[in-house]
Amino acid sequence: MRTVLLLGSIAWMALPLPAQVLTNNGAMLFLNTGATMVVNGDVQQQASGTLQLQPSTTLQVSGNVTITSGQLQLNGDAFMQVTGNMTVGPTATVDRAANGTLEVHGTFNNQGTVTNHGTVEVGPP
Repeated sequence: MRTVLLLGSIAWMALPLPAQVLTNNGAMLFLNTGATMVVNGDVQQQASGTLQLQPSTTLQVSGNVTITSGQLQLNGDAFMQVTGNMTVGPTATVDRAANGTLEVHGTFNNQGTVTNHGTVEVGPP
């Protein structure tokens, strides 16, 4: 009986976990220098908050990024990778400052304001 319970526990642990969704409803979210954040799902900015990546940070999103309003700031050599699509709404701003990279593997739909002083790569790697 114990063997069956153990195998059942191992099988449960092997099941895939549901995707994450990071939603910012107007807060100021900062990734401090040297930080790495991985989101296994979508990132949604739905209010006029700020998502700011300081120099030497990495944000990897294995889903879509939707910025309805507010701003995304990538400072210094910050790196952001989006494996899905990225949408910038009419009242949203993306500021890719300095020499870092914003990499979007899917489509980049911009209806807002995008300022680029670094590298923005769109399409499959």
